[in-house]
Amino acid sequence: MQKRILYITCAAIISALLACGGSNYVQEVGFCTALPDKDTVVFDGNKPVALFTSCGENIQAKVLQVADSRCPVGVNCIWAGKLSVVLDMDALHMTLEKDKVKDTFYRNNRYSFFLVDALPLPTAQNNPPAGNRQVIINITRGNRSQPVQPGNVLPVASDSTKKPLVSPN
Repeated sequence: MQKRILYITCAAIISALLACGGSNYVQEVGFCTALPDKDTVVFDGNKPVALFTSCGENIQAKVLQVADSRCPVGVNCIWAGKLSVVLDMDALHMTLEKDKVKDTFYRNNRYSFFLVDALPLPTAQNNPPAGNRQVIINITRGNRSQPVQPGNVLPVASDSTKKPLVSPN
């Protein structure tokens, strides 16, 4: 009888510890990519794209503005220039710069954004209007089985860039 009480007590303590220890973690739902099969998103003009639909979310995102002062193709420039875009993700507006990682929390998840490129490249004759450009952005969501804290390293999906996706802190 005492062994039975001991087993029940141990099981209760282990259950309580597991329940307490799990309070810092977001529920495990598996790895979710921005699009059904990848994290690299191509925005055509200002058309909205539905993100993370495969994991039950439907975040609408679109590029609102493209600022491209990069050196035109076929021209020798002293300064390489900059590429930045304004991305709208539902009610969240953010400015992304080429080759810079931007991390943010949104809807209880951590997201990392990396502006890959905007095409076509500017030429000496003209800089294409934003509505006629493709903007390529790598968007990853933090691994939901890890504690959601500012110091976590975000996972890199197989098609992600080789840049480490870490918090800039």
